Amino acid sequence: MKMFDRYDAGALAAWGLVLLASLVLLGYLAANPRKMLWIEAAHPSAAYGLGDDWLNKGDFAKAIREYERGRDYFKKLYEKDQLESHRKQMVLGILKLANAYSLRGRTQTLSTVDRNDALTGAVRYYDEAIALEPGMSEGQPFLSRGDALLQLERYKESAASYLEAIESGRGMTALRAIYGRGIGYVEMNSPEKAADDWYDFLRYSDGIGKEDLEKIAALPESGNPRWKAAAGGALFLLGEKNQARSLIEEYAASAPYDRFGKYLLAEAANRPFHEDSGIIGLDECFPEKKETPRKLGSAWIDLYASHSGMFLLTAGLSSAATESALPQVTIHGKNENIFAVDGAETRDYPLIIELDEGKNLIEIRAIRLVESDEEPAVYLHSLDMRRTAENK
Repeated sequence: MKMFDRYDAGALAAWGLVLLASLVLLGYLAANPRKMLWIEAAHPSAAYGLGDDWLNKGDFAKAIREYERGRDYFKKLYEKDQLESHRKQMVLGILKLANAYSLRGRTQTLSTVDRNDALTGAVRYYDEAIALEPGMSEGQPFLSRGDALLQLERYKESAASYLEAIESGRGMTALRAIYGRGIGYVEMNSPEKAADDWYDFLRYSDGIGKEDLEKIAALPESGNPRWKAAAGGALFLLGEKNQARSLIEEYAASAPYDRFGKYLLAEAANRPFHEDSGIIGLDECFPEKKETPRKLGSAWIDLYASHSGMFLLTAGLSSAATESALPQVTIHGKNENIFAVDGAETRDYPLIIELDEGKNLIEIRAIRLVESDEEPAVYLHSLDMRRTAENK
């Protein structure tokens, strides 16, 4: 009995010492909150945030070290418990490593060898992330990998990666991919292909930077008449209006039914243009699709108005009866409109949207209502633009 008493007394004393030490530590941390932050930062789960801080300061070595620490931590957790959240955090770490190496590869103070080594490392990490999670970030990893391959002058590989970004990307991701692919086509001496890409980039983008416009304006002449629209449009935005006007006029004469060409011609001539009305077909959407009806993931439409006001946009859509996932379609403009596709029969879905004077860019997206591996079951046939009665 005395043995147990001595044991209990010893355990109680040890517990008391632990409690006392804990209280002292808590009191110290309360009086010194910066120490608490240091303890939290030391944990591997905080490594990504620390890596971001170092990356913002331009210290690539420390950023990479933190990203590796975080990736390894979540990799071990995933290998142990197979939780999807840990797998995604591991992939996030791989993407952060890829981005850090990609940014380092653009550092002009490095030697060519060091920049290429960094870009090669970026491609390797993008490959790894895409293999683990191809649908992550809606095409951004494909775009970033294409950019790295372009800088490495691996143009055919960059074009393939850009294509995947175009097919899986949303909005500006897809448009930046066709711009990058156009650069590669010029370098591969295929300006006629670059003309198609840069025509689309100029048509469906807004707020293009001066450096990009200068590159497009210098597009070599080719047998593809779109080079005149791309180069002419870029020259016009750069303020070279006389030179731009001759190219735009030549293009408009060769493509009299091109809505974008008509818009450029009116802008270059400083005269009013005809606003959109009536049926707008499939060929007016980006990315371009040949099949009819068109299976829709994401599409960009350029709509033109002579003055601001409300338009009635009627979208002719259908949903395949065999699909289990009935998506929504979102039209992005100044105001977001959402409507559900609720059957296999082709119907009209009227939407009231407000357009500003000039060019308006609207993105139409299909969104799954139910988790599915299939693409959203929405098919776009056409758009019917009509101005509402009160604004005619």
